[in-house]
Amino acid sequence: IRDGGFNRALMSGTPPGSTFKTAQGLVFLQEGIVDLNTTFPCYGKSGFVVGGLSVGCHVHGSPIPFIPSISTSCNSYYCWGLYRMIDNKKKYGSPGNALNVWKDHMVSMGFGYALGVDLPGEKRGLIPNAKFYDDAFGRWSALRIISTAIGQGEILLTPVQIANLAATIANRGHFITPHI
Repeated sequence: IRDGGFNRALMSGTPPGSTFKTAQGLVFLQEGIVDLNTTFPCYGKSGFVVGGLSVGCHVHGSPIPFIPSISTSCNSYYCWGLYRMIDNKKKYGSPGNALNVWKDHMVSMGFGYALGVDLPGEKRGLIPNAKFYDDAFGRWSALRIISTAIGQGEILLTPVQIANLAATIANRGHFITPHI
């Protein structure tokens, strides 16, 4: 990239999709929302179903525990996890407090802020906090923001942040700032 061009790896924000499920799973484990044996139902093409809301998935075994939820990329598992976390008033007091705990975990994994790579123009991406959703929706709940569970909705990461997640997992949790 010459003359201040657009470096997509550092400057584009895009929903990370299923790659984000690994980060979600780590947060759920850390917060005690799930353990390796926790199972959630997945209703095939209907996936996650609560009331009149559904987030589709694909056909695989159900109920599904944590490790297979990653290997099958089960949307339902991560929707159930986020739903359990955000609506856990006993542990967090409110959905806003739960979301801010979630956001702090995501920031600690390198999302939502520039990583500090040694190239110019790096953007930060977006990991929403409670104020973001308060301003956008007024009253909201886990079901209103459920698409964030599968790396969609308002979540924006740069490709270098997504690659850094993979590197951090490969490094067994050691976060290393990407550099040239």
